[in-house]
Amino acid sequence: TDYFTAPAGRTGVSEDKADTYIASQTVFLDFDIIELTFNSDGTYKVIPVVSSPIDIINDFTAPPTTLNVLKLILFILAVVLGLIILIKVISAVVRWVRARNTARNVRKIKKYRR
Repeated sequence: TDYFTAPAGRTGVSEDKADTYIASQTVFLDFDIIELTFNSDGTYKVIPVVSSPIDIINDFTAPPTTLNVLKLILFILAVVLGLIILIKVISAVVRWVRARNTARNVRKIKKYRR
């Protein structure tokens, strides 16, 4: 089953003291139990059961209310470093393409002058 919780911000309350959160989970509505099967040393026993449909909804567990500042700082540094590397790679590729096109144009001009 899927389960997710996360702290949620609230106006006027700092994030490390937040007491609100969002949550999402899978619930089973009108769950019917028809039979129970038990295994004992390879021997299966099936017991028929009569049960009214029930709703299965588990309690939510609140997420930690403190913000892990170190993880946030490391994430921001990783994103900035990744952007710097991406810009360097893109600028190197652009310079290489321009140099290649310039060399082609020079060859065409020399060929035209002959």
